[in-house]
Amino acid sequence: TDDPSVVRRSYHFPGAYSEFFKVESGVPLDFSSGAWYRRVEPALFFEYARDWFGHKSELNASAWMSGISLSTSLTRKLNYRDLFPKWGVKANLSYFQAYSDTRLGNNKKARVLIYLPGLLPNSSLRVLNSISWLTFNQFLNSTQDFPRGQFVYEASDRYNLKVDYAFPISYPDYHLSWLIYVKRVKANLFYDAGTGLHEKKWFMTTGADLTMDYHIIRIGIELESGIRMMYFPNTRKFGAEFLWGFSVN
Repeated sequence: TDDPSVVRRSYHFPGAYSEFFKVESGVPLDFSSGAWYRRVEPALFFEYARDWFGHKSELNASAWMSGISLSTSLTRKLNYRDLFPKWGVKANLSYFQAYSDTRLGNNKKARVLIYLPGLLPNSSLRVLNSISWLTFNQFLNSTQDFPRGQFVYEASDRYNLKVDYAFPISYPDYHLSWLIYVKRVKANLFYDAGTGLHEKKWFMTTGADLTMDYHIIRIGIELESGIRMMYFPNTRKFGAEFLWGFSVN
């Protein structure tokens, strides 16, 4: 995602999961006018991320991190049914440190998001370019923007590319009394690729997400859940994840 959720968790098959928690406080400087959002935002953030593959896996990893970031964006304003802006660009630079004896050091990351209009109504194409320079090998997807479903064993300095084509399937506006309100069903087709800056070994993932946005018991927080199906060209294998998350703006 371009704007991280406060909590996002995915479950892999078999018997593994990853989770990500982030709290960020910033000072948005808004220069918007007309049909365009223009924003610059310095921020402080604190985050926790974890991958878990079972009790004996050497890929088990977790990290507590804090840092500073500077974000800037120029995007077309969204219509009610749009998932992403039809036109726009967002850039982010961040510096952070992890609280671990083996992960101290100056860690940096740069991300650029580009938005383009899609062919279907209310659809959009999103392209993410991400580069990270870490002082430790980090296995966590949230920190590195790894290709989805991939867990790279040694990954300190990396480049990652993600392409998403997202579109709404339906807006059922379905109420079951006060228990649940289903707002939207949506799909996302994606292609990811990533490589180390010092070794040109590419990891790739293609796939699709099918998710639903909804509210339960009249809570104002919007929830999201669904399933992700993936294909890994390097190994010619398939994978799947359950997706669940919520965001507070």
